[in-house]
Amino acid sequence: MLLEKGLLPRLVQLLHSGEANLRLNALWATKNLLYHASSEIKRRVMNTIGWPDLALLVFLALDAARY
Repeated sequence: MLLEKGLLPRLVQLLHSGEANLRLNALWATKNLLYHASSEIKRRVMNTIGWPDLALLVFLALDAARY
């Protein structure tokens, strides 16, 4: 699995990019990664990303979509 190959730290890095398109694509990649994942993997990813950061990323993506 991609998580075992070190994908998660790279995704988190991209989620905090100063580039809006990179953040958005990393957010979509995270969504796709978790779509059929087990609860344990989802928990692990969210513990790494953090709920406050996820909320901010969604807000920033929605805000960018308005312009």
